[in-house]
Amino acid sequence: MNRKSSKMPKITQKIVEKKTVRRRKRSIPAKKSSEPEYMVQVPDPKMVRKDILESLREMIIFMQSYEKFRKIQNEKVSALKQLQSQVKELNSLIDVKLRGLLPKGNMHAVKEIHVVKSKTKVPEVKSVESEVVKPKSELDELESQLKDIESQLHGLK
Repeated sequence: MNRKSSKMPKITQKIVEKKTVRRRKRSIPAKKSSEPEYMVQVPDPKMVRKDILESLREMIIFMQSYEKFRKIQNEKVSALKQLQSQVKELNSLIDVKLRGLLPKGNMHAVKEIHVVKSKTKVPEVKSVESEVVKPKSELDELESQLKDIESQLHGLK
């Protein structure tokens, strides 16, 4: 025995000796099969692929129309909010400024309104929106996917 073991008591010597004698268990590898557990026969894989691509194409077209609908809906909501704020502003102008300028009196409301058409036309002022370059949106991404699928469909024909 070596020096260290001679200095240790007998009980610890046995424990140390057992630790060195310990054997490792070998793990048994699980069987790996390269074949799938089940198989399905596809009679015409080209037609199945074509059907899948066509259904994907229809889904993308539907998603595009939904994105357009959502965009129009958002524009409608923003236009209504803008209209409401303008109506509030007009009402406040009428209540504050116009009523202050009109004389106070006990006049009855005029029931007939005469419309006078002027011969000169007032040109309409169109609001010019600044064109901002937007990052690629979902709609653009869907369009690119649609083009890819259509090119694959043409490749199958």
